[in-house]
Amino acid sequence: MPGNDGLLITGLIEEDLSFECPYCGEENFTRHEPEGGRFQRFVTDCGVCCRPILLQIHSDGTDIISFQADPENP
Repeated sequence: MPGNDGLLITGLIEEDLSFECPYCGEENFTRHEPEGGRFQRFVTDCGVCCRPILLQIHSDGTDIISFQADPENP
């Protein structure tokens, strides 16, 4: 199931975020670093199946507004 739209996390401190791999469905984790900007987009590999996952984080400067985990190559 791609994406985790609607996730709301308060405060702009480094946060550990969990997400489901869009390929194998296993839980993975990444760290949100606020100093990375309001729109962050990067690729990480699944810790289980090793396939590339495109992560997109949007914050308003205070809170995370959306967090998506999608296949890099759909």
